[in-house]
Amino acid sequence: MGDEHYEVIRPLGRGGAGVVYQAVFHGQKSFSKQVACKVLELHTPERDESRLVREAHILGLIRHRAIVHADRLVELEGRLALIMEYVEGASLFELGACHRFPVSVAIEIVREVAGALHAAFGTLDGAGRPMGLMHRDIKGSNIMVTAAGEVKLLDFDIATEQENGTDFSDMILGTTPFIAPERMYGDDHHESDVYSLGVVLHGLLTGTQLSKSPGNVFGHGELVRAAMKSLETHTELEGVGDLLWSMLQFSAKMRPSAREVERRCHRLLERHGGVSLRDWSEHRVQQLVDLRQLHTAIDEEDTPRTPPLAPARLTITAPVPNKWPGAALVSVVCAASVISVLTALLAWPDPAPGVIRVVGDANAVTFVSDGIRYRAPLLPAGSYQMVATFNSAQYAIGEIDVRPDSDAVLRCTTSTRTCALAGPEH
Repeated sequence: MGDEHYEVIRPLGRGGAGVVYQAVFHGQKSFSKQVACKVLELHTPERDESRLVREAHILGLIRHRAIVHADRLVELEGRLALIMEYVEGASLFELGACHRFPVSVAIEIVREVAGALHAAFGTLDGAGRPMGLMHRDIKGSNIMVTAAGEVKLLDFDIATEQENGTDFSDMILGTTPFIAPERMYGDDHHESDVYSLGVVLHGLLTGTQLSKSPGNVFGHGELVRAAMKSLETHTELEGVGDLLWSMLQFSAKMRPSAREVERRCHRLLERHGGVSLRDWSEHRVQQLVDLRQLHTAIDEEDTPRTPPLAPARLTITAPVPNKWPGAALVSVVCAASVISVLTALLAWPDPAPGVIRVVGDANAVTFVSDGIRYRAPLLPAGSYQMVATFNSAQYAIGEIDVRPDSDAVLRCTTSTRTCALAGPEH
């Protein structure tokens, strides 16, 4: 056992209590395999450590093709780490890009996630009793699709049992606007996850983001009616609207179970036909993975030079309409993990990404945050170091703050080796 070790390849993302790495496990007799490691920080609070242990316990019990499996809990250099399946692909956050998905692809994705939720809810504990596990953070950045058309549900960090109100009873957990109305008042149900999945389905079908529920039956009814009206012009959605309507009901008791959603999706696929998720993914997902790897390779070993009179920190404030956010092309190999890269780096859809439109004669401009390189125009809210390439040489040209729902033009000029905000684009 002494020669078993983990070789860290690169960081994939940072969460509130730790970092997720792509790594290779080296075992006996030259055995090796790629894994994802979620490693807690040193001196992590006991609550965060308990969450990781519980997360590992949950994933060790669930058996479903659409749920990333846990390998083991280990201690790496004094830090608790969860070793998980490594899956290369792209999240719905990345794949969305403000566009509608093919109806058949959207239905197939929702069917797989619904099946995973049903499997989690029916998972048995050590005594053979159903645990009633709920995910509680269903959203696009927690759903990954591989180039082979596999769907993976990520991030069971805040999952809990339906009868367990003790773990996080002092907090409303989840991501706005995916939180079901009843969860705003501390009431959890299996069907609360179904509501969140309905919000995802609405985004896949329309390319827009459903607003947060106002938390009362009348206001919620208006929200859902407006959402359904947006589907009326799409004749290919016959029958899909009924499913979406039922999933978005205000009362949890009026929503279908995850198993019923899975069944209805199966029937809809038989009725509609259309492109399969696997055929669609072979092109769309693989293309994104290839582009990401290409961006990672851009001048990785060059040290940017700082030109004289580098601009001060820039802040973007011009608002744009709130649309379903698309993907910034992150410069890492995306991996499935219980806390995914995009959950840590690209919280979807709150906050929404900012838009930076680069103009001018620079060869290339990248935006760096925590060692990760991003490309315009869509960037998650946050602070970035700007790196521009002028005449094949790289320059660190200053910092920029990107705010949610912002839109601005960044003009880069070779003669001065600078980039400056040119104001909002009209």
